[in-house]
Amino acid sequence: MALVIATPVARIFSTEPVVIERIVWYLQAILLGSALHHVGVHTGSMFNAINRPGVAALFNALRMPTSQISFAWIGLKIGGLGGLFLGLGIAPLVTGPIALVWFELILRDGEHREAANTV
Repeated sequence: MALVIATPVARIFSTEPVVIERIVWYLQAILLGSALHHVGVHTGSMFNAINRPGVAALFNALRMPTSQISFAWIGLKIGGLGGLFLGLGIAPLVTGPIALVWFELILRDGEHREAANTV
């Protein structure tokens, strides 16, 4: 869908072809990872909900500098402005699944501890 609507949306903000092109790059790249970006954000909230605020803080602290900034910087060095946008779009594709796996591991660890305490 982002491929279809990016150009019409960009034209709302500018009539300059270069500006439209850059807005299209941004929209397409950011929308690439937006769903998994929210997985990462909400997983942080889920860590808090199961009384693991330290894990939530650690995950969020690592997610931004190690993933988003690193991917954006690498993308910028490889592909200029378009690469920067692409790096920002790819970062959540990495951190979203990591967040889900980490959360699952913590849930399983809690279940094992609870089972051990009831025996």
